[in-house]
Amino acid sequence: MNRQRYQSSGFTLLEMLVAMVITTILLAVVYGSFYQGIRSWHTISVHTDSEQQQYLLRQHLRQQLQNCLLITNDQQRNSPIEFDGREDSIAFVSTLSPLQGDAGLYSYTVTLKTEPAELDIQITPYGTDTPDLQQHLTLATTSPLQVEYSDSVGNDINWLERWPYRDRLPQLIRIYQPDTEQPDWLPLTVESRRHRHAL
Repeated sequence: MNRQRYQSSGFTLLEMLVAMVITTILLAVVYGSFYQGIRSWHTISVHTDSEQQQYLLRQHLRQQLQNCLLITNDQQRNSPIEFDGREDSIAFVSTLSPLQGDAGLYSYTVTLKTEPAELDIQITPYGTDTPDLQQHLTLATTSPLQVEYSDSVGNDINWLERWPYRDRLPQLIRIYQPDTEQPDWLPLTVESRRHRHAL
């Protein structure tokens, strides 16, 4: 009797192994679910940050292109303006209000790079080339962007890959991703206000 009671009072090795296997499986399932949740949260967080960065950059670029100045270096007639529009870059002069930081005139150079695909904005106080005063804003895209210009507004718009006129600003500027089924950059079309400014 004592021997039988002693044998049935504990766990056998087989029962311990089964319990450990079940515990290990449960821990693996819980850890996998936790890991997937953390990964999903991180992906959503990165995506949200990227969307917010693109939104802020688009809003700033839209405002500065709208306020692009028809600026010349002197008062002489037919002087070329400070605007250069190409298929992969735009160079122009615009203003920053006191609410945006340091007020004044700024030179903007927007470069649309292909490898890697990104939009790069270089901002420099107008009339200076000091590297310490330059600011860079960069946004990566899935495919290269392109810019086009138009001198007309309405239904029949003739888009140009390069702005040929040196005496006036384009009425419309469009930055978009060509030949992309699922663009991560929605087309940005800006109508300039054509302010005149002379130095």
